[in-house]
Amino acid sequence: MHRVSKLTLGTPEEFTHMTFHTPPYAADAPLPAVAKGIEFEITARGCTVRIPMDAEEEVFGFGLQLKSVAHRGTRKRIRVNADPLSDCGDTHAPVPFYITNKGYGLFVDNLRNVTFYCGRAMNPVITEQKERIIATSEAEIYKAIKNKNDYMVIDIPVAKGVDLYFFEGDSVGEITAEYNRFSGGGCLPPLWGLGILYRCHARHSQDKHQKEY
Repeated sequence: MHRVSKLTLGTPEEFTHMTFHTPPYAADAPLPAVAKGIEFEITARGCTVRIPMDAEEEVFGFGLQLKSVAHRGTRKRIRVNADPLSDCGDTHAPVPFYITNKGYGLFVDNLRNVTFYCGRAMNPVITEQKERIIATSEAEIYKAIKNKNDYMVIDIPVAKGVDLYFFEGDSVGEITAEYNRFSGGGCLPPLWGLGILYRCHARHSQDKHQKEY
């Protein structure tokens, strides 16, 4: 039994990822419990989705990410960039899909440069200082971070709605496999097709490359 469900918020755009792909089966499973707490808002610049996160929830995914694996507390802008300079979401092959350790993955069906705020990216002590509650020790600072519930905030420019696809499973592997099946699968590329990290001078001979690199 496939565990894929779809949630439509607002009015999605005419052209999205799913406009060009027919899934092999329907996303008609019941929505996961986390969907009940979702908040949706249409703004002057687009729309925003807020999904509640547990204090212990971790975030993984977003396609090829070169500088990190666990993304909780970071900001990821899904944008193609052949030469990313920081851990901001820019990569050769970013994907608006993430998995958490709470049993679900989420695919955001939108072709724009979607930004994900993966939980609190700013130290909560800064907010507490405004209320004159100042942490005075390392233990208090990290306790505030660990025990504070947060949101996954998804900011979508221009669009006034979006389709969200939830993938459930008992492990990260099961969720990834379900997402892969729903997306159409694919063959394993050859090792040379994955590219290389270190680029060499094109005019060097083979012997010179082996000696210098």
